[in-house]
This record gives sequence, C-alpha cells and structure tokens, in this order.
Amino acid sequence: MKVYKWLLCIVLVAAICFCFIRFGNFESDDPSQQGPAVTAPVSETAQPVTEFTFSEEEFSAKLLTVINAYRERFSLTPWTIDQQLNDSAKVRATECSILGTKSHVRPDGKQWYTVLGIEQNYNYSEIAGKSSQSSEELLRSWVSSEAINNGLLSAEYTSCGIGCAAMGGDVYTILILYKP
Repeated sequence: MKVYKWLLCIVLVAAICFCFIRFGNFESDDPSQQGPAVTAPVSETAQPVTEFTFSEEEFSAKLLTVINAYRERFSLTPWTIDQQLNDSAKVRATECSILGTKSHVRPDGKQWYTVLGIEQNYNYSEIAGKSSQSSEELLRSWVSSEAINNGLLSAEYTSCGIGCAAMGGDVYTILILYKP
C-alpha cells in the first residue's frame, strides 16, 4: 500500500510540474514587483505582419501557367488572355469574394454571363473556384470535377480571362473561357 502512495505522490508532483511549465505565468501581476519596462524600438515604416499575402497578377499568371502546362500534357494548344474576358472575370471574382460563394449567379440575381454584356450564352463558359494561395491546389480541385475538367481540356476554347479576389484567407477565382 505504501508503494502506491509514493507512486501517486510522484505522479501528482509530475502533473503539477507539467502544469506549471505548460501553463504557468512566472511573472507577478503586481507592478511593484516587476523590473523596468523594456520596449522595442518602433520603426516609422513598420507594417503589420500578415500571414496572407496576395497579388492578383501573380496568382492569375501562375494559374494560367499551370493550366496551360496541364493542357500541354494532352497535346492541346495553350490559352491566351483576352483583356475583355479578364476584366469581366475580375468583376465576377470580386462579386464572389464579397458574397463568400463561388456562385454563377450575380449579386443582382442575373446569370454570370451578363457581366459580359450579353443576354445569351453560347460561346462562353465560367469556372468558379475558391482556394488558398495555391494555383496548383485550385487546378487540382477543378480537375477532380468531370464537367470542369472537360472544359479545361476542351479544344474548342481558345482564350480566357482570369479574375482573382482575396477575402480572408481565401482566393476566389473566376475563369471565363471563349470559343469562336
């Protein structure tokens, strides 16, 4: 019985030591017991450190590169950027980021292709995505969908526009495809 008491005491002491080490606050809350205040110099040009940095241009360029590399694996011609599609995709990406969704319906309730100034959609396709900062991750998620993958590997589409908008830690991306 005495052995169990000693073991229990050892376990309790170890648990208390662990709690002090893990959760302990070894400084007094009493200001009279604390040492002199130490302050770090502040730079006038110091910027807050953020974990999430985003450049729409870099993300879009990288996404086009990975998409064209993917298409090349299937002997398809690379897509080129169409500036009008790019501008429309940027508007759509911003709409999706504000709404927090990758919906094909615009905030006013109209269909996505109305951003192009058209009323009927015959030659265009929109692919919407939400990812972290990785264009590779976005492409992997798109490729996992048969319908989206078919669009990415379609020889009919010749140009595209890419729009990206960051909200929180997510990047909302719109890819608008055009076939003549």
